Amino acid sequence: SSSSSSSSSSTKAIERSYLLLGRKYRYGVDYGNYMHRLAEDIGSAPVLSEMFGDMLAGRRGVSPTFKATFAYCLGQAYPSFFRLRGPYASEKQWDVATGELYQVNVKRGFWENFGLVSMSVFFLGLNCSFWALEAGAWAVGLVPKRRGFGRYC
Repeated sequence: SSSSSSSSSSTKAIERSYLLLGRKYRYGVDYGNYMHRLAEDIGSAPVLSEMFGDMLAGRRGVSPTFKATFAYCLGQAYPSFFRLRGPYASEKQWDVATGELYQVNVKRGFWENFGLVSMSVFFLGLNCSFWALEAGAWAVGLVPKRRGFGRYC
């Protein structure tokens, strides 16, 4: 009986949710994460490889595509970014992303943007290093291959 009560209390302690840290409001969700998951579900999430592909192919021009990509990578989850492609795509949203949303990021200043880019590059390197380490360990049979995330693997 004591083992069942301890397991039920530990189950309650590991409650999975999208609640914000601090749990001030029981109904809050992580807005950025929610917007990205929803956009992925309906096919409107920006895809960096497509944005860079557009830039290299000259479909939108280098400057507008760079500005939209920069604003998307260093900005917030604004609804305009989720209308750059997908079922509700709009050319007007490209103007918004390359205009006012880009300017918000530029006005932050060099050092703040430098810090954000530096942190992103650092964690990209860290993630790639651990991915390579895990792939190597899997290749030699030290760890079992994980199934991974449904849509990413």
